Amino acid sequence: MNISVQENLLSDPKFALRLQIARTYMSAERDCNSRSSLKSRYLICSTPRSGSTLLTDYLFASGVAGVPMEYMNDSLLMAFSERIGRKITDLADYLKQIEKLRVSEHGVFGMKAHFRQTFTILRSQELLSQFLRRFNRIIRIVRRNKLAQAISTYKAMESGFWTYRHEELSAKVDQPIIPYNPVKIAEALFSSLNEENGWVEALRYSGQEALIVYYEDLVAFPQDTLEKVFSFLNIPVLLPIRIESSMRKQSDGLNMKFYARFLSEIQNK
Repeated sequence: MNISVQENLLSDPKFALRLQIARTYMSAERDCNSRSSLKSRYLICSTPRSGSTLLTDYLFASGVAGVPMEYMNDSLLMAFSERIGRKITDLADYLKQIEKLRVSEHGVFGMKAHFRQTFTILRSQELLSQFLRRFNRIIRIVRRNKLAQAISTYKAMESGFWTYRHEELSAKVDQPIIPYNPVKIAEALFSSLNEENGWVEALRYSGQEALIVYYEDLVAFPQDTLEKVFSFLNIPVLLPIRIESSMRKQSDGLNMKFYARFLSEIQNK
């Protein structure tokens, strides 16, 4: 399957900042340097602002679950293209290269993917099914509070920063004042539901089953939730796991104001 990265993205200062983070993610320092052969693959099926970064940080910090990253993200594709000195045009070849570098000592390779991002590359249910069947285990990371997810998505779309790591660089560009916009929040809500349903349908079509992990459980009961995850992946791990990065919530008072106002308007109507 052919893929392409839009070179004009480099003209976007916010993308350029995200690319800085991506270069770190795709550098040799993140490689597993393992001589183990590939024994199993797992995929985290995610949607924007569903808690997938928190889950992948836990898995990476364990040291036994590979380096599960959003390898089909434009910024990571471009960063790896820079690393190898040529354009990436074939998805299968690209993933094969990544697997060689990111297989853990237990022979495990992991990655995550948002539905829209994946379907944009694969473009058909059949190719998506073939992609899903590559993986021995599949996890769906889901957020129960869809409105909170939609508001978080809307804010990220307006600011251009999708993780706390992006925000660490945000002082280098002008930050927009994010207005309350119920239409765009509703659109983000519809998009989140649509993408989540996309994964449900794709998994049903491919005949694959998935472990559902809820973001709220991962936050409230991290060790219990991770125990289920590692058991499902059949990867031995020593709990508890502590995330080495400075994970923090991106939601703030603005999220709560938008949340309360949106609910109030819906109830009044």
